[in-house]
Amino acid sequence: MKKITLLLIFLFIAIKISYADDFIDASNFYKNSEYSKALEIYKKYENNANPYILYNIGNCYYKMNNKAEALAYYIKTFNLNPRVSGLKENLIKTATENGNELFSQDIPEILYSIYYSMSKYEIITFFEIFFIALVILLILKSKNKISNINNHIFILIIITAIFGTWYILRKNSVFDRCGVIIEDTDLYSGPSNTFQVVANIPKGRIIEVLSEKNDFIEVGVPKENIKGWLESKNLIKSYMEAK
Repeated sequence: MKKITLLLIFLFIAIKISYADDFIDASNFYKNSEYSKALEIYKKYENNANPYILYNIGNCYYKMNNKAEALAYYIKTFNLNPRVSGLKENLIKTATENGNELFSQDIPEILYSIYYSMSKYEIITFFEIFFIALVILLILKSKNKISNINNHIFILIIITAIFGTWYILRKNSVFDRCGVIIEDTDLYSGPSNTFQVVANIPKGRIIEVLSEKNDFIEVGVPKENIKGWLESKNLIKSYMEAK
């Protein structure tokens, strides 16, 4: 048993060292403008859902002048952690260069900063924490375990309502279930290329994923205000899918 434990510890340390060495190599490749080599390393760890790795992938794509895929990975990063340093500036710049407008100029910058200060996943986590705390207090009050907790209950109701509303609003934002077109593609009226072509969607356009069928995805295109079906190979989803 001790031998197995020691072996597992050794393997864990070896993996950590290899992991660290990979990122040192990737950083050096990036600094030396060898972006494709840096990208190859970062892509190995893409499925870890680490926002910093996804951000670095986006930066590599941008430096390689692949601005559509760069945008897709910047949005992925933004959905996981909107506070990554430099992300918002790069996201807005790349979205604009791809012909998209993410944020209305009529809304003050400070409101966007507050609205996107947390990821959707962080917001729902806080909602659940405060909701559980509220339920516990209500149970304690019903059993007369604690007196004078009405003020605490009221405060928790307000906070829970704020996080709940915030989450619902974010679920309806441009970043929820969105993707980026990575190749100019035809939009069809049904889930096959035998259907009528509705429009041609340019590379770099942000779309909303509505449903999927076989190798086709039904999408909404906010800028053109149309919807239809396209081949899934022509877009990158920029959100985490439920497993």
